Amino acid sequence: MTLVHQPTTTVFMPRWVLYVTILVLLAIRIPHLAADLTDHDSWRQTDTATIARNFLGEPNIFYPRINWGAPGPGYVETEFQLYPYAVHLVYRVLGENPLYGRVLSLILTGLAALVMYRMARRYWGQWLSLLATILFLTAPLVFRYSRAFMPEALVLLFYLLAALKYFDFLATERWADVLGAAASMTMAILVKPTSIHLGLLLIVLTVLKRGPAYLLTPKCLVFAVVSLLPGVAYYAHAAHLHVQYGNTFGVISGGDSKWGSLHYWTSPRFYIGLFQMERWYLFGDKGGTFLVLVGVALAPSNLRKLLILWFGTIVVYYLIVARCAGRFWGLQYHVYAAPVVALALTAGLVGILRVARRIGFPRAGYVAGCALALLTVYAHVSRNVELLNATADPALAAAGRELARLSAREDLVIVESRGTAHDPETGEIMKFEQPDVFFHADRRGRSLARDQLTGSKLQELLALGARWFVSFPEWAQSRDEGFLRLVERGMVPAYQGQGFLIYRVVLTGPTIRSPAGKL
Repeated sequence: MTLVHQPTTTVFMPRWVLYVTILVLLAIRIPHLAADLTDHDSWRQTDTATIARNFLGEPNIFYPRINWGAPGPGYVETEFQLYPYAVHLVYRVLGENPLYGRVLSLILTGLAALVMYRMARRYWGQWLSLLATILFLTAPLVFRYSRAFMPEALVLLFYLLAALKYFDFLATERWADVLGAAASMTMAILVKPTSIHLGLLLIVLTVLKRGPAYLLTPKCLVFAVVSLLPGVAYYAHAAHLHVQYGNTFGVISGGDSKWGSLHYWTSPRFYIGLFQMERWYLFGDKGGTFLVLVGVALAPSNLRKLLILWFGTIVVYYLIVARCAGRFWGLQYHVYAAPVVALALTAGLVGILRVARRIGFPRAGYVAGCALALLTVYAHVSRNVELLNATADPALAAAGRELARLSAREDLVIVESRGTAHDPETGEIMKFEQPDVFFHADRRGRSLARDQLTGSKLQELLALGARWFVSFPEWAQSRDEGFLRLVERGMVPAYQGQGFLIYRVVLTGPTIRSPAGKL
């Protein structure tokens, strides 16, 4: 199976065209970039920003801390926090500002775009490779996470580098290529363990290119060990943090199941959700979906095999993490599909042009292909404009700022969450923490899920020493009588804002520890 193909192009493209194009496409992401993390994925952004801030006080990358694990230190089982650690280094020089995290995401996305261009050059000339890069950068999914205070841009960079260097290795068998691929794969798995699915694609390509026995050669074995060993060691350590301190992002040891099951695999809604997310955030609606299908069908054999295998690997990955991948709140799980979709879209355009020339209508094919490509870019840009102007619930940031004004830095806080401790559909455990308020207030405490609004649960959290309670009435429709009685008799309103209430806790220690419902 030939992986490398370097076609010639008759029209030279100056290198600066690529750089300027990338810079322009990054520049259109700047509006509202300095917003206070109240747009899409605010809960993930504020969690990551909190970890970066906490590194200022305790700069140990192996012990990341969140603010919703009080009264303990807040050490949490999570992915290797290279991204927030890098942001905290910038904080030490320039001062704390979430803008720096978002700027870092833009820079990382630009680097990923250069790798995307290199990958496209394996199959096309300069101008078509530039188109693939444009389709990659304008994809709403890439757009969304390229300006977020989240590690998706970083993992996408390492993911692309690992794939590109391994493709080079299969063509050259050089140690430099396999070690570069292994180093990139290591970092991708550390930043996001879900990126490990790329290994399935690489294994299949190796078998097709070199035969099954090649997997046992020293180079392949070194690749496997170097890629996996650091991740195994780190995630074992992270799981221990969960066991010892009770805080988790649900990475390995539990606390928030991501796995698929028969419930999802047999559900039409799951597959419909997958397709809608891919169509809206990657394909580019109907025109882009058609181009992807044409690209897979009409691409040259070497590229077609890669597209089929890569898409197949992505589907297997979605089935494994079905609970998250099949829902819009798990949209970040789809970021890995962006490179292969960009390749497929470009292959679709090339396929239409090639067929049109064969049947004697080259001009019509050129017009049709370019029209579909423009429609795809237009669909991308239209959704990106919506993303630029979108905001999450402003009450979260407002509540945090008021809480910071009212409370002392050492005060513990209870915050009602819009999330539930158990999935309403399957009953599985969910990560329900609402880190937004803790981040904007720079306070520590605990979250209270929507399905935990009972007197006994509230009393349990108050007994930890909480001094403030932040309530969001719109989310809290299932409070039981004991919960309401504790709020009425043990708290006094301190501030009422748009969509939230802040109470000062006045219960004494013995009263808090009395039996549930008795004051």
